Amino acid sequence: MPRTCLQRRCEALILASWSLGQVCVIAGSAQAQGMEPSCGRAGRPWVALVWAGDPWQPALRDDITADLRAGLRLRGIDVCALGTAGSEPPLALVQLGSTSGERVSVTIEVHDAVTEKRVLRDVDLRLVTPDGRGLSVAQAAEELLRASWAELALDDAPKPTQPAPVEVTRAVMPVKRSPQAARELGTRFAMEHHTSGQTLVGGDALLLLWLGRSFAFELALGGRQGLSVSAAHGSVDSSAMVGSLALLFALSPPSARVAALLTLGGQLVDLRLSGRASALGQADTGSALAIGAQAGLRARVGGSRSWHLDAELGPGLPLRGVAAADAGRRISGTLGVEVHGGLGLGVGF
Repeated sequence: MPRTCLQRRCEALILASWSLGQVCVIAGSAQAQGMEPSCGRAGRPWVALVWAGDPWQPALRDDITADLRAGLRLRGIDVCALGTAGSEPPLALVQLGSTSGERVSVTIEVHDAVTEKRVLRDVDLRLVTPDGRGLSVAQAAEELLRASWAELALDDAPKPTQPAPVEVTRAVMPVKRSPQAARELGTRFAMEHHTSGQTLVGGDALLLLWLGRSFAFELALGGRQGLSVSAAHGSVDSSAMVGSLALLFALSPPSARVAALLTLGGQLVDLRLSGRASALGQADTGSALAIGAQAGLRARVGGSRSWHLDAELGPGLPLRGVAAADAGRRISGTLGVEVHGGLGLGVGF
């Protein structure tokens, strides 16, 4: 009996539905095994994953595969099950071996095709909660891969027999720190207090020259206004022009975000003292040069590669002091021990 047009259309529809179902079953099977149909495709580097040792719990296998794939996918690398027919050989074979018993552990073995090395690592999961074991194993496997590939970043490392994919070089490329500027310009608020009674407050403009990675020379020029000091017959006011030279020694890398420096130097102060007399006294004005030695500890915080903030505190000693007296009694000057400090902003160029 000849088939009608309607029957032929129904049979075609049934056949198409069966074919689509078969494709879905195959895709679902591949997904259940932690694989992607396009895994290992052309132009996409990949890592083969193999399970060894005691039987693995399906849930733990799925977690490890998903977490390892998520981490390496950010670097442009796929993770496929061993036996996946890719268009090119895998970059590495990651073999995970499970050990049962009282000691819950996982052995990670990486056979690296890029550097042609075999590296091992044992991961103890006794202190890891069950829901975090998959992530712990995946992170350990990724770190082991990067440790194997890190050889590529060494200048004297042997050349690989095959060029490393750009995804691998990016994964191990060392982070390049911002280069340290050879010169710096800056400004700072400064204060010096002498135990002999004189306190000077003002600001400096400074130039700093790095002579090496941890040694610098600093020149500073500025002005100061002294705090008024009361005396028996009036008061003493002061002002000064200040110049200083200092050597800086880096106690930590100066290009780091937070650094510490030791400063040693000297200061030349052109101090002008003005006596403001009471009604019964007389006014007097004079100036003199004071010289002092200073030391300090400077903390540096880098906001970016071009600018930084400084804070310094330290002691000083007079090499040549200046004093003001009232009726033979010293009331102010730059004699005695000094305590100085400063807050500054610098820009490298």
